[in-house]
Amino acid sequence: MKMNDRTMKQTFTTTSSTQDATQGNGLILIADISGFTKFVRETDVIEGSKITRILLSSIMDSNILHLEVSEIEGDAIFFYKYGELPSVCSILKQYELMLDNFNAKLRKIKVHYKKRLELSLKVIVHVGTMTEYNIGNFKKLYGESVIEAHRLLKNPIRSKSYVLLTDDLIKTTLNHYTNDHCVNPNAVMLSESYGTDTTLQFTYYDYEAPTINNPKLEHSCSNTQFS
Repeated sequence: MKMNDRTMKQTFTTTSSTQDATQGNGLILIADISGFTKFVRETDVIEGSKITRILLSSIMDSNILHLEVSEIEGDAIFFYKYGELPSVCSILKQYELMLDNFNAKLRKIKVHYKKRLELSLKVIVHVGTMTEYNIGNFKKLYGESVIEAHRLLKNPIRSKSYVLLTDDLIKTTLNHYTNDHCVNPNAVMLSESYGTDTTLQFTYYDYEAPTINNPKLEHSCSNTQFS
């Protein structure tokens, strides 16, 4: 069941902890490498693992929002954060830094290995109630919002470089940041049904479009601070 805007605003920073688990509302951000399946099929396993490590490290080293890492699985990093949300503009700037550093490493890899690699980066961002629990030295997340974020990786978006922000996230951040004005002509609103009982609405920002139509967000965001 989805919370209304007022409820989400009032309870967003509330968390509860036990010895084994922490429950509360938080941000979920999945950074996923597009084109990875083809890359694995066409690349030597040793060489491929080295390239993957370099690219995933470039994403993790770009973490200016100070997000926690729940897991790294294949071509994706699952970030999360409890407490106050960053603004939409801060999230877009976070993606831009990740994308710039990812592409910089990718260019060097192409030269070093003399390979034509068709890899790019997309990010899914959602918000909701989740529980963090421990298994040995590992932290795992549980909750409907976690499942929804994973489902959003399968969507009709044709672009391979984009940020997807759910309506729940956008509505919640607008309650906190009244001056969070982001202007991007490549923003598109969509909804996607998953099964018979779940429809998720979202806006995606296309970074694969020509540069002339996709100005950097520092020119269109006002009064933005990183959380």
